[in-house]
Amino acid sequence: MCFTGKSRFIRSDMQEIAIINGAKISNNIQSSTTMLVVGEDAGSKLDKAQEKEIIIISDDEFMEMVGDNIVS
Repeated sequence: MCFTGKSRFIRSDMQEIAIINGAKISNNIQSSTTMLVVGEDAGSKLDKAQEKEIIIISDDEFMEMVGDNIVS
């Protein structure tokens, strides 16, 4: 899983939530990347993810998916 763009959520919190839920985090799109979480003003990571047909979701969708597993 990879994150890109600006978000109203704290990126380190989102990454921690992802790890708690079993994800491995990378800073770049790699062959093993299966999902990109996108905030505002996403750049080249979004382009690469689209080229590789990686699942792309918004930061809001990510937070809805994880539900009660939010770091306090």
